[in-house]
Amino acid sequence: MIMKVKFILAVVAVCVLVACNGNEGGEEDVTSNSPNGSEVYNVNVVNVIEYGGTGDLVTVAAVSYSFNDVVIKPEFLIPGRSPRGTRAAETRAGGDLLASVPYVDKSFKLTLTTPDDSQLEEFPPAPPESTIEVSDWSARTTFVVEIEGRNASGEYIDDFWYETDDFRIYAQYMYADKDVDITGTLVKSDAYGTYSEKYDVHLKKGWNLTYYEEGFGEATGVYICHMYTELPAGKMLRWDFGFMD
Repeated sequence: MIMKVKFILAVVAVCVLVACNGNEGGEEDVTSNSPNGSEVYNVNVVNVIEYGGTGDLVTVAAVSYSFNDVVIKPEFLIPGRSPRGTRAAETRAGGDLLASVPYVDKSFKLTLTTPDDSQLEEFPPAPPESTIEVSDWSARTTFVVEIEGRNASGEYIDDFWYETDDFRIYAQYMYADKDVDITGTLVKSDAYGTYSEKYDVHLKKGWNLTYYEEGFGEATGVYICHMYTELPAGKMLRWDFGFMD
């Protein structure tokens, strides 16, 4: 997957969703994640659902990408978020390797440690038309941390996703150098339509699991891209590799 934090808020022109007929593997989420705020964050994953084959996949890499590393960007960009709709178009220029571990029998154990100072970014001002508030503008976070599948030569194959079985909600890991809250909304209309960003994010100093929800309201005609740190009740995530054909 792609992550001083630049805080340019907004939405992808088109939030691409992929239809899915449930959890094909049938496995419940048995992932073990450290608590938010951990300086050393352990992720233990089993029962990865593999789409499209794994090729020469042998390692799982956690890679931190900066704002400038992401070449193809949505019209607006949320810290920590790399939308499915733009993922395929992004190049993997730059990036700092945080960890690399073996991928064996659809499982891996990953440990994230404190990032280097150079991997943290500050928040730019929020758009004036928004109601976005940041509790401490001096806080810095990682931008995007991707969990990638690589071959024996270290070459990128595809991404691992921690997501719901309808692909609507997915999670990513985000480091903050101090406690910080990001709340509020941004609604914007342009030639492509109306977009709604909503934030209810409460980061603790250390690593945090954050959630992103994307969708399109057929009745309202509004694209939504929301970010929060509490998974909605009744939602369950599972780990996928690649895309469903």
